[in-house]
Amino acid sequence: MGSGFSVEINPTRYNILGLDIGVTVITAYCVSLALLIFGLIVRFVLVPRFKDQPRKIQNILELIVESINKFSTNTAGEYGSKLAAYGLTLAFFLVVSGLLELITIRVPGTDINFTIAISLMSFIIINVMGLMEKGIWGRIKHYLKPNPIIGFFRLVSDLMIPVSLACRMFGNLLSGLVIMELVYFAMGNFAVGIPAALSVFFTLFHVLMQTYVFLMLTFSFVHEATE
Repeated sequence: MGSGFSVEINPTRYNILGLDIGVTVITAYCVSLALLIFGLIVRFVLVPRFKDQPRKIQNILELIVESINKFSTNTAGEYGSKLAAYGLTLAFFLVVSGLLELITIRVPGTDINFTIAISLMSFIIINVMGLMEKGIWGRIKHYLKPNPIIGFFRLVSDLMIPVSLACRMFGNLLSGLVIMELVYFAMGNFAVGIPAALSVFFTLFHVLMQTYVFLMLTFSFVHEATE
C-alpha cells in the first residue's frame, strides 16, 4: 500500500489488572452492558405494563418481535420460534457495536476472535437442535445418506460451518475498515464529505447486511439439521 499507510489486523491490546485484553473485548463488554441497561429501562420504566391495545413504544417492540419471529420461522422452520430470542439479541449487539465505527471505535466484528466466538455459538445451536429433532442415531444416519461413502465429506462440510461463518463476517467487516482508512489516508486534510457518505454504506448498510446474512445462514443450517 502507499507509504505511511498501515492497518493493524489485530486490535490494540491493553494490560488491565495483569490481563492482556484487546480493545474489541472492552467494546463488546461495554455494548453488552449498555444493551442490558437499555433493556431494563424499556421494561421497567418505559413499558412497565403491557396493554391489550399497544401504543407508541409497545407498538415498536411488538413489531420488532413479530418481525424476528417471522424471519426465524420462515428460515429455520418449526424451530424458528425457539431461535428468535437468540437472533434478536445477536442482531442488536452486532448492529449497535457496528455503529461505534462512526465515532472511530474499532468494532468487535473486525476481530477474528469475536467472529469465531459467535460462530461457535451458532454451531452449537445448530447441532443441539439437530439432536433434539433426530436424536444421536438420527444424526448419524444423516451423514450416511444417500450412501456411506459421502458421510466423511458431509461431516467435514458441517465442521466447516463455524469457519465459514467466522471468516465471512470478519473478512467483510475488516475490508470495510481498511477501505475507510484508505479513503482517509488518500484524502488527507481534504477528508470531508466523501468519507461521511461512504461510511453510510460501510458502517450502516454493510453492518446490517452482514448481520442479516449471518442470521440467515445460521437459521438455514438449523433447518437443514432438523428437516
